[in-house]
Amino acid sequence: MSLATRLRRACSRQGLRESWQQWRSEARQRVRVLLPRNAYEWTATAVLLVVLGAYLVRWFQGNAAMLTEPNLQNDDARTVIFPFHRYASDPALRDDPIAREMLDYVPYAVRWLYALIVPAVGLLVATKVVQLLALAVLFSAAAVLLLTPGLGLPAASLLLFFVLHDATQIDRIAGGLPRSFAFPCFALWVAGAVSRRLRPRAAAAIIASLTYPSVMLMVLAAEGLLALRGATKSRFRPLLRRVLRVAMVAGTCFVLLVPALRGDASRGAIHTLAEAQQEPAFGPTGRLRVLPLPDARRELGHAAFLTLGVSGTSPLAALQEEVRRLEAPVLLAVVALLGALVVTGVTSVPWAALALGCGVMLTYTLAHLLAFRLYSPERIYSFGMHAVVTALCVDVFGRLAGGLRHTRGRVLRSLSAAGVIVFAVLALGDGVRAKLGMTIDRRHAAALYDFVAQLPKSARIASHPMDGDDLPLWTGRANMGGYETLQPWFKGSWATQRARTEDTLRAFYARSPAQVLDYARRNHVSHLLVNRLRYRGDVSRNAASFEPLTSYARRLTLGRGPEEFVLSRPPSSAVVLSHGSLELVDVAKLEKAWSQP
Repeated sequence: MSLATRLRRACSRQGLRESWQQWRSEARQRVRVLLPRNAYEWTATAVLLVVLGAYLVRWFQGNAAMLTEPNLQNDDARTVIFPFHRYASDPALRDDPIAREMLDYVPYAVRWLYALIVPAVGLLVATKVVQLLALAVLFSAAAVLLLTPGLGLPAASLLLFFVLHDATQIDRIAGGLPRSFAFPCFALWVAGAVSRRLRPRAAAAIIASLTYPSVMLMVLAAEGLLALRGATKSRFRPLLRRVLRVAMVAGTCFVLLVPALRGDASRGAIHTLAEAQQEPAFGPTGRLRVLPLPDARRELGHAAFLTLGVSGTSPLAALQEEVRRLEAPVLLAVVALLGALVVTGVTSVPWAALALGCGVMLTYTLAHLLAFRLYSPERIYSFGMHAVVTALCVDVFGRLAGGLRHTRGRVLRSLSAAGVIVFAVLALGDGVRAKLGMTIDRRHAAALYDFVAQLPKSARIASHPMDGDDLPLWTGRANMGGYETLQPWFKGSWATQRARTEDTLRAFYARSPAQVLDYARRNHVSHLLVNRLRYRGDVSRNAASFEPLTSYARRLTLGRGPEEFVLSRPPSSAVVLSHGSLELVDVAKLEKAWSQP
């Protein structure tokens, strides 16, 4: 039978009916395998469901603000999210050069998500929707384990718990940023690796390539190691098939990644390690603070231990405080327990965790050697090691007593999963922190933002680089750059950003009105946001931000008093709004006031 004939038959009414009946039969059979079979299993399952349900209710209640409050956002939204005002029903910032620069840091899939969502609900709500999509990937990973015979609800519950309980993972998921998909993609790959299913692992790598490529590199490295497992004992053809499958997944990922690699030609090449060592912005007092590169052994271990660290509140506060006091010995005891369970054969060897751990270390080594062509090496261990520990706990406890079949094994796995969750909450806390990941709040300066949002869309506000960062996100009006949009990774864009900020500093510490007005005309600045605190006391110290801009501001201000700078006392007729120590100055009114005798 030819391929065309087979396709016609499969697409016919009878063929579709047969396919539906076959799928329904397989689904029923899988459900029968997964459902508890007797009173003992039902009781153990009920206990686990009550424990997991209680924890999920507590988690969602404790994180309600993060999940639903548009006025709360992650501070990195000031880098990544604000350019998406261009997709609103009333677009803004389409012609803003800084917004275009920041779009170069956003993978295309994330741009498409915001292009679809922002017109319907607005930018600030869209971040919450994207955040929920990231969590949906996490719950999909749990569903993979739930539908796998031999793993089921215990493994799915443990995966959800260890991700949701880890403050670092939730902090990174929060905010609807590209990195929001990092740990959910890790979870999906872990679920596929533990359940020995290729499709979830491939989906994890592909989603990561479209949203957060650093994770893609780590899971592809782990996938390659899984494919080579038992290579010396495998026959050639099965081994070749596994390797080819990994190659196909990797090829797909890199094809999808190509558009993001091109970027805007004006951004230039990435700083090499040698170049970065000569650039103060990469140093300990600079914007990025990634140099000198840290001791990998210490950082890898520290990141791993944080996954099981004390977090949130516990019903037994005294026990939690004791664990906090003895945190290092307790964590070492947990690691020893995991090892003992594997060595004694109570559970199987956690190949998924081992492959991911080796993949993370290989990727970190490569990122270190190629710094900074694969982004910051810090992102590899600070993300990867949390995922490794999560995989270890799920793989070890989720397969507990795998040698015990039928009722005894199922009951033991369900009760042990419930026990692990209860013990972790009592000893470590519930992992819930108020406003976790939500580091900026619009309500703190709502009057200022409401006023600026009513200005014409052509308005552009200049400020000290540490004072006006929030304006584009909350108002949809352009500024002259700030801390979050000063990104030194690319040589071309960093040269532009640095020159632009130095020009701003010269204007804010100018000693003649003509210099301020010339700056405003050249840069189409309509308003100045002046912080009176910058001009009090030691002006040189108050002008600081980060290197190399701190040194530049010091050269402009050192040895000079506040009265020497014209913006230390802007005419009251030019001040259109005061909020705390901030004054919003209209440039047109300022020019008029200064022109009067």
